[in-house]
Amino acid sequence: MRFILIMALGFFWSTGAHALGSCGKRTAVVKELHDKFKESGRAIGLAGEFAVMEVFVSEAGTWTIIVTDTMGRSCVIAAGSSFEEQPPVVAEKST
Repeated sequence: MRFILIMALGFFWSTGAHALGSCGKRTAVVKELHDKFKESGRAIGLAGEFAVMEVFVSEAGTWTIIVTDTMGRSCVIAAGSSFEEQPPVVAEKST
């Protein structure tokens, strides 16, 4: 359900550089991210039982998050600039 909500929001929200909600075959989406923005895959994870989430980042600091379903259809769900890595944050134990 959360995945559907995120996808619905993506269709109605857009940024200047990356059109959120843009969907297509994963290979085409990844190629466009590389060709237009010089972004490459940086992280990947499961998004529920039926989708994979990936983060693409460029040397210039632009970033894009895509979600790909089991049929190989990918959609841009978030994008931005000023990407920076940070060290892992360890939660403090509560007593």
